[in-house]
Amino acid sequence: MSAPEEERAAFAAIQDHATACARCRGGDDECPRAAALYWAWRSARRLSRDEEVGRRAHQHV
Repeated sequence: MSAPEEERAAFAAIQDHATACARCRGGDDECPRAAALYWAWRSARRLSRDEEVGRRAHQHV
């Protein structure tokens, strides 16, 4: 799976969890599962951006 696909999958996991979790639907900002999913998404997002920057740099060589 490419980095952009991982980012999309991680974001979809956050959305699915937020829909199914009573704590998240109730506005609880301290749901541990949501926090773990958020950090996974942030990591995937960072990798996706790094991959894109690397691809652009390689095109200019």
